[in-house]
Amino acid sequence: QPRAIPFMRRHFPWALVAGLASQCPAAFSQEAPEVEDLALLTTRARAGNSPKIPAIVHFNYKINLHIDDDSYDFGDVSTDDKDFLQVLKKNCKHTVDTFGGDVDKVYFYDDRDCEDELRKLSDFDGDKLADGFGRFQNGRFKSDLCRLAQLYTYGGYYFDTDILP
Repeated sequence: QPRAIPFMRRHFPWALVAGLASQCPAAFSQEAPEVEDLALLTTRARAGNSPKIPAIVHFNYKINLHIDDDSYDFGDVSTDDKDFLQVLKKNCKHTVDTFGGDVDKVYFYDDRDCEDELRKLSDFDGDKLADGFGRFQNGRFKSDLCRLAQLYTYGGYYFDTDILP
């Protein structure tokens, strides 16, 4: 059987810049991760001990889509970009609406919010996480790292902005 790319590096590219490897060394080794190590990482990624997922919805994108403000027009952005951003905004609102009013809180983080939230993760060397986030050029990697901070801190549900209604 060919040697596979290490599980954590293949599925969680944000882990390469994070200090998370020191939390579960075997999960980041060249071998397949041990179940106990993945369980430890998962346990540390929970916001609390409650088995119930909190009714919190998370989104992130490079800029704030102002999903709670229908009149926001995105300022000096080109018409094509505005149309695209309006579609993303509509997708986010539709996602929240599918919960039928059972959402306690909606968090929408832009890049600055993500960096701020990452810095708060002192157990995982948050300053290094935020610095790595700032150096990423790929928005998908940034979103992965931001999502980790959002769910670790608050729990809840994360959805991509481009999810289809």
